[in-house]
Amino acid sequence: MTFSRHCCTRLILLCALAGGPSVEAQTGSAYDPTRMERALKGQYHLTIEADYGVLSPAHRTLSAELVPVGVLEARWGVSQIQPVNPSIGWFEERFVTGSLMDPRYAPAHLRSGEIGGSAWQLGVGVRDGYGYWPGKVLILPYFLWTFDWTKWSPEYAAPVSGADSSIIDRYDRRVNFGLAAEAGLSLQVGWNVALVAGYDFGFLYTRYVFPQWLASFGLAATTQGVLGLITAGLLKDAPGLAPLLNVLLKGGAAYGYYLLVRDNQYWPIPSETPLTYQGFKLGVNVRF
Repeated sequence: MTFSRHCCTRLILLCALAGGPSVEAQTGSAYDPTRMERALKGQYHLTIEADYGVLSPAHRTLSAELVPVGVLEARWGVSQIQPVNPSIGWFEERFVTGSLMDPRYAPAHLRSGEIGGSAWQLGVGVRDGYGYWPGKVLILPYFLWTFDWTKWSPEYAAPVSGADSSIIDRYDRRVNFGLAAEAGLSLQVGWNVALVAGYDFGFLYTRYVFPQWLASFGLAATTQGVLGLITAGLLKDAPGLAPLLNVLLKGGAAYGYYLLVRDNQYWPIPSETPLTYQGFKLGVNVRF
C-alpha cells in the first residue's frame, strides 16, 4: 500500500532532479553535429551494464562491526548522447537496477563480534553528465541518483548485545526504502562500449515517513537543481571546465548530504539513525 501511494511521486522527483537541461537551453540553439554521428542526436538506445564492487556498511550507534559486502549488480535502461558543441556532449541514462550483496563476494570474512549477511536490492535511477568528446571517444564524468528497496538478512558469528539486536531488527528480512548516489567516470569507445568506475554511497531508512522524507530530500534536490544551472551557465564561457565541475559540485553536495543524514536520516528534522554504506564499483556498459 505504501509503495503504491508514493512510487509515482518518487519517480517524478527522481526524473526532475537528475535530468539535465536540454541542449537548446544549454547552448541557446540546437547544435548540428558535424564531427559526430547525426543518428545519435536525440535518440534513446538500450543499455545493459554489469558492475562489481565492495561496499562497507555502517551504523553510527552499533557497537558491533559490520562486515564489508561484495556487490554484483546489473542495470538495464535507455540512454542518449546529444552534442552541445564540437567537443562537449551531454549524456543521460535512465535505468532500473538489481543487486546481490554478500560478504562471500568480498575479500572479508565474518569474525566473532561482527555482523554480516546477504541482501538483494532493486531500484530505479538516472545518470547524467557532460562529456569530453574528442572524435568517437566520450570521456564522461558522471553523477547519478537511485531510489532503492533492499532486503537484508543479517548473520552473526556470535550473539550480539540487546541494543545492537534492537537496531538490526529494524532491517532484519524487511524491505527498506533507501537512497544512493554515485560519482564516477565513464570511458565510452566506439559509441557502444564503456568502462565505468564510480564511488557509491547511500543509506537505508529505518522507517519511511513521506512528509519528513520530502522535506529532507527536497533540500538535496533543490541544491542539485541549482548546481545544474550553474554548470549549464559555464558551457559558453568555460566549456572545457563544465564536465568536470558538474560532477565535482553535484557529487560533493550529495556526499555532504550523506554525511548529514548518517546520524539523522531526515535531516534537518530530528529522526532515527539509518544504516549507511559506501565503496567503489567497476563495470562495463554496453549500448545497443
